[in-house]
Amino acid sequence: MSPPSVLLPRAMVDPSVHAFFDQHLRQTANQTCCDGEGMLPRWASVSHGIYISIEASGIHRSLGVATSFVQSLYLDAWKPVHLKMMELGGNERFQKFMKAHGVPEDMPIRDKYSTRAAKWYREALVVLCRAMPLLPSA
Repeated sequence: MSPPSVLLPRAMVDPSVHAFFDQHLRQTANQTCCDGEGMLPRWASVSHGIYISIEASGIHRSLGVATSFVQSLYLDAWKPVHLKMMELGGNERFQKFMKAHGVPEDMPIRDKYSTRAAKWYREALVVLCRAMPLLPSA
């Protein structure tokens, strides 16, 4: 008798979450890593509402969740509040904010997200998110 076949678990991500990210990745600024580390970002720093590459995601994770909470766009389950952070954020908004506050685009990731400007942006995004209605539950 042969052993029963073992099926590997599949990520249980709601199709509406996939559609959300597919739509947001159509925006030109979101088609590349916010930190300039590559094309087709498939990760996010929820704390900043930005799209990042797998290479940048490793550095962001090392900053700790208080600075940068990182999730996969297509493999992780997303809470409505986190989707709202992504909806209100976006690479273009973040990059314009950092530029307006004198933070160079080519600043190393560890330094960039340790600036007062990045901290203020994170905090402001949370406040804005709390003031807006959440997306329907995924």
